[in-house]
Formats: sequence, C-alpha cells, structure tokens
Amino acid sequence: MKRVKMLLVTMLCVVMAFGAASVPVSAEVIEVEKPVPVKPKEISVELSFSKRVYHLNEKVILNLKLKDFPEEDIKKIDKITVGDDEFTCEFTSDDYDYNSNQFSVIKFDGTSTPLEKGKITITNAVCLVTAKQGEDLSKYFFICDTEKPISAIFYDNCADNIHTVYKDNWKTTKKATCTEDGLEVRRCIICGQIADSRIIPKKGHEPGELYVCQQPTYDEEGEKWIICNKCNMLLYSEKIPKLQRPQQNTKQPNKIITTSKLNFKKKSITIKKGKSIKLKYTRKPVNAQDVLSWKSSKPKVVKILKNGKVKGIKKGKSVITLKTSTGKKTKVKIIVK
Repeated sequence: MKRVKMLLVTMLCVVMAFGAASVPVSAEVIEVEKPVPVKPKEISVELSFSKRVYHLNEKVILNLKLKDFPEEDIKKIDKITVGDDEFTCEFTSDDYDYNSNQFSVIKFDGTSTPLEKGKITITNAVCLVTAKQGEDLSKYFFICDTEKPISAIFYDNCADNIHTVYKDNWKTTKKATCTEDGLEVRRCIICGQIADSRIIPKKGHEPGELYVCQQPTYDEEGEKWIICNKCNMLLYSEKIPKLQRPQQNTKQPNKIITTSKLNFKKKSITIKKGKSIKLKYTRKPVNAQDVLSWKSSKPKVVKILKNGKVKGIKKGKSVITLKTSTGKKTKVKIIVK
C-alpha cells in the first residue's frame, strides 16, 4: 500500500513539473542580430634586402612591404615583428616610407655586431602585426611571402684590395675624342671604390671636304678649309690670292685735227630735175680729221648721194647742210627746175 502511495506521489510531481514548464515567460527581452564570422583578409608580406652583396662593415637594410594594404590602416600599426629560426626583426610605424610604400630597418651593423663571411638566407619567416592602443587590425591576416627565399652575401675582400664587380657594369668617366683616349671604369659593388679600368681608343679625325670659308677680295686673300666631321677641328687651310683689279687705260687718246672753217663756194645752186652735181666747199685746215655729214631738208626734192653729190628728184627747193663732228656747219640752197 505504501508503494502505491509513493508511486502516485511521484506521478503527481512529474505532472506538476510539466505543467509549470508550459507556462509562458513574461520577462522583457532585446533582440540582436547573431554575428556572422568574417574571414580575415590575407595580406602578403614581402621581404627584401636593399642589396644582394655587402661588406662586413656595411649596414644592411631589410625592407618589408605590405601588398594591397590600405594606406589609412598603416597608421594603426604599432610594430611588425618578423622572424624565423635564425633572426628576429622589428619594424615600427616610424620606419614607414610613404614614397616607396615600404618599411625599412637596419637589421645588421658590422660596426657594433661583428658579421661573418658567408650567405644569410631568410626562409619560412613569420609575421606578427601589433596594432596601436585602441586600434583593431583583426580583419587582416598577415602571411610572409617566402616561396622564394631571400639572401644576402657578405664579403671581406675589399680590405685585402680584392673587389667585387658586375661583369658588364662599365661606366665611362672620360669620352674618347679624335686625338685623346677615353676611360671607363668598374666600381666595387661592396665598397664603391674603382676596382679596374680600361682605355677607350681615340677615334681619329674624319676629314670633310675642302670648302671656301672666306672669298677673296681686291684687298684681302681668301681661304679654304678642311674640317673634321667629328670634332670640327681645322685639319687643313689654303690661301686664295687676292682678286686682280682691272687695268685702267692711262694712255691718252691721240688728238685729232678739227675743222676751224667750213663754207660752200656758192650760197645757191640751180639744177635740172634728174641731174646730179658735186657740191664744192672749202675746209680749213685742209687736213682736218673730224667727220663730215650731209643732210637734205627735203630729201624728196634733193637726194644726197656719196662724196658730196646731190641729185634733183623733183621740182622744188631744198637746203643742204654740211656738218662736222665737232660742230662746224655750212648750208647751200638747191633749186630744182
């Protein structure tokens, strides 16, 4: 009987418990969106030495570049720690160069930390970025780009005057001219000193054509030149004689004997139509050399023939004028019937 009572009590408790659970809760609640996990953006970290070859006493600079990293978030970085099994290096925001978009830091310094000859290779580096206080960079995940290990080689040859140069890295320090050799050198890629040099042979002149640079005159000689086509140096010159002035005729012409008097013997003469006569005149001196000329005032009435002859052509009157080249003259009237 007691067992039956205990069983009934137990069943009653279970029923009461389920009944209480089904009663609605009336407390005040605030609903919010369930956060969606965001996958951090991967930022590739690129490491590089500023040079491939260094001297033991030279400062070595290791560069760090964040690829595709927003510039506004650069200022949120407090420091970047990069390291592997052999080295650890810290970059700070003060090391950032906005012009080259990279961090730079001096990792080694031979003056304070002795270095050994050989090769340093960075592989499997790990990058840890620390944000400034109050800043959050959790949306980024930084991965070092170490698929291709980076290396730097250290030498100590310069101290023994054994320098390292690039094979074809010749630089001209003096250009060769037509008359002088030139010079080109190679500098040590570690210490920067001139390691060796070689002569650039002189080119030699290239003569141009002979040309007249100055024409001669009556008072000055001219000149011909040959100039080098490469350096414009005068290689040859030749004088051109002065021009010859034309000779002036200084010989005085012979004086001619001129006519002083000239007169026809008659002032008027009558001839028949178709007839001709020779006009007579006196001339002094008789050996006068000036030239005589004849003219008829009416050539259709009286025609002038040769040697002082005239001919009546038709009835009428005409005046015949006899004149010397020096201006003396005389006249006669001819009447044709």
